[in-house]
Amino acid sequence: MLQCTLFFTLLLLLQPFGRASVLSSSEPGVLGGQPGGYNLAATNYIGWSFDLNSTTTIGSYGAMIYRGVGTSGTFTAQLVQLATSASLPSGSPFLTSETLLVQTNSISLKALDNYQFTLSSPLTLNAGSYALILAATTTNAVTVATNSVDHSGVRYFRWNGSQWQNGGIQNVHLAVYSVPEPETVKLFIAALVLLGLRLKKKRYPRTG
Repeated sequence: MLQCTLFFTLLLLLQPFGRASVLSSSEPGVLGGQPGGYNLAATNYIGWSFDLNSTTTIGSYGAMIYRGVGTSGTFTAQLVQLATSASLPSGSPFLTSETLLVQTNSISLKALDNYQFTLSSPLTLNAGSYALILAATTTNAVTVATNSVDHSGVRYFRWNGSQWQNGGIQNVHLAVYSVPEPETVKLFIAALVLLGLRLKKKRYPRTG
C-alpha cells in the first residue's frame, strides 16, 4: 500500500509544475547566426494581437531578438486591450487609451536569443482581445528576428509613422506567458506533504 501511494505521489510531482502556459505568434527559430529582421526603434513599432478565452494572469512576455554580441539596448513592451480580434490600437504608440502595461528592460544582447521578461507585477486579463507592442528606446537597439514559423491565422501590425496598419511583418516570435494556476500549485504542495508523511511513516514505524 505504501509503495502504491508513493508511486502515485511521485507521478503528481513529475507533472509540469503549475501548468504555466505560453501563447505565441510562432514556433521559435533556431538560436545563433544573424538572420534578417524588423528593426525596432523610437519610430519603429511592431505589434501582435492575441485572444484569451478565459481570465488569465500574465506573468511575463518574450521575443526572439537579435543584436551584435556584447552590445546593449533598451527593450520596451506595451500590453493593450483591443475592441475586437480584428481591431488595431487607437492613438499613438505607448499613448494608446487601451494601455494596460508599459515596461522597459535594459539588456545586454547576444547575437540572437529568445528573451523572456518578467512583469513588474502579474497582470490579470479577462477573456478578450489584446496586443503586445514592442519598441526600442535607442535607435536600432533591438531587431526582432524573422527566422521563426508563424502559426496559422497570426496577425501582426506596425506603426508607419502616423498610424497603425496591418501586415508588413512575418515569421517573428512574440509571446506572453501565464502564471501557474493556483489549484495546480495547491495540488503540488499537497503531493509534497503526502510524500513527506509517507516517508516519515516508513522511516519511523509505530512500535508496540
